[in-house]
Amino acid sequence: MIYLLVKQLLLPPASLLWIALAGLIFPKWRRVGRALSILCLVALYLAATPFVATRLLGILEPDEALAHTATGDPAARAVVVLGAGVSLRAPEYGGPTLDAMSLERLRYGVLLARTRGLPLLVTGGPGPRVPVAVGTLMAETAAREFRFPVRWAEVEARTTFDNATRAEALLRPDGITDVLVVSHAWHMRRALWSFRQTALHALSAPTGFTRPAPADDPGSYLPSGGAFYDSGLAMHEMLGMLWYRLRH
Repeated sequence: MIYLLVKQLLLPPASLLWIALAGLIFPKWRRVGRALSILCLVALYLAATPFVATRLLGILEPDEALAHTATGDPAARAVVVLGAGVSLRAPEYGGPTLDAMSLERLRYGVLLARTRGLPLLVTGGPGPRVPVAVGTLMAETAAREFRFPVRWAEVEARTTFDNATRAEALLRPDGITDVLVVSHAWHMRRALWSFRQTALHALSAPTGFTRPAPADDPGSYLPSGGAFYDSGLAMHEMLGMLWYRLRH
């Protein structure tokens, strides 16, 4: 909980709001404070525009998707799907279910495993106020809705780095070192970096690519909640990569 609280305070919009507020409070540095406040407001505006948000995500994404056919990855011996989140309020399903990101990753992971004839590993543990592991829900959803069995379900990982190390531990007894890693395109850099700190040889299998907002569309420069959310994802990944390199 402390980690999540600190992360929320350091990431936009909270961090920009704190700086802007500080610039208005301290009268001794009125000019500097006013300049900081203006810069923060401009940054908040830009981060809320589709033009900036989609390009921030695009910086993180690999250039190409994995080949649609089964060619091009002959070494892969398993597909590893990284869980994202859980939707806690889902009375229509009778309880918690996968959120949109987890479901999007699982769908693509099942497609890869089915078309390439590979076993499937899903990974994701519980989170704050989340009573069930993402890995458990992914395994259940794969079997029930996609009619595809999961061979390994990892249910303890709380971070991307945990996903990698715990997946390696599950695959090691079977002698599997070459895997296709499924995650969102904007998350793939951090995912691959984490897997490369293990003995696994990870091949990128991104999904959920970002479509850049058209530069000639006036709506691309109008703020929206969705764009601000996307900018937040991008900043989270950039700071996450920095944190991983400093910590590991």
